[in-house]
Amino acid sequence: MFANSGNASGFALFEGTNITEASVPVDVIFVATGGSLYTTTPTPMGYRITNTDWYDTRNPVTLVDQPFYRSGSNTLNMVYTTADRGFFYVLGGEYNVALGRWMKARSQTNVQLSKTSTLAEIEGETATKLK
Repeated sequence: MFANSGNASGFALFEGTNITEASVPVDVIFVATGGSLYTTTPTPMGYRITNTDWYDTRNPVTLVDQPFYRSGSNTLNMVYTTADRGFFYVLGGEYNVALGRWMKARSQTNVQLSKTSTLAEIEGETATKLK
């Protein structure tokens, strides 16, 4: 479940179970940009990112470290959908397990569900369109 407040939310996957403020995720995606997400003073703090199809821990142009969401060029996010409308976010992309990297960047598709929606509405037609 993502926040429906307009503030940013997201998900991160970590290796192991001992997660601290210094832990770097294996994967991460953010929704929206609102709220207190990153500060440069007195010391840089924020939500850590990792190298993915959307984020880079080092700016690819300037080579400056940018380990947090909203720092440097790490400004991509999924589009926030209208709250309380039953949207399900679907991310399509192509990940190569052997290379350990995204070959085709993820893209967002929103599926509006109702109280009577079935799993097929997420896994069926939507999944086929993303391939």
